[in-house]
Amino acid sequence: DRPEELRRLYLRVEGAAGEGTRTAPWIPYLTAEAIRTTSTGFSSAALFRRADGLFGVGDDLRPVSISVVGPGFFDVLGTRPALGRFPASDREIVVSHELWTEVWGSDLGVIDTTVEVDGELWTVAGVAPPGFSGPLLQIADLWRPLDLDAAGSRNWQVVARLPTSDPLSPAEARATQEANDIHRRTDPGRFFGWAREATVIAAPISADDEANPPAEAA
Repeated sequence: DRPEELRRLYLRVEGAAGEGTRTAPWIPYLTAEAIRTTSTGFSSAALFRRADGLFGVGDDLRPVSISVVGPGFFDVLGTRPALGRFPASDREIVVSHELWTEVWGSDLGVIDTTVEVDGELWTVAGVAPPGFSGPLLQIADLWRPLDLDAAGSRNWQVVARLPTSDPLSPAEARATQEANDIHRRTDPGRFFGWAREATVIAAPISADDEANPPAEAA
């Protein structure tokens, strides 16, 4: 829904003299969450990251690509499930249309069934639309909610929505201020080990986005 409004956020860090510039899509959890919850520059934002996992049990065990997502992820993308609903609890998952077809044979009765992922039981809440990959190029096999107890130990990516009628520069400036404010309060270290302050860049999502960071990267 209105993909031209979607932006993927990056942190750009200026190194010391002679070290150049580093730009990356990874943002510390508390910084990313502050952008999501307090930034007035974007109409909505959500956290996500890719992980590897194991689906099923016994002889049916298979490796899967998992997209771990924060609150509001599907709403930010403007996506509707092909079947069922998007997760309403922290023990529900969404499976890809491709996994649903391969494992369940497109059985409409998949909703509310229980599956095992990484040795834990989850309820299938919905099936994603065919070909849905979210803000990344590679299609995940399933989407599950982030674990708040473990979220703080990882860096996250952020997808945001900026109405086309709104200017981009003020949104980036507000997100930059909020990111640096929360980083100073919660993490005395340096972004990427380089600098104590960073600039937030909101880049349009494109097919080669995963391989090519924004033009400001060095």
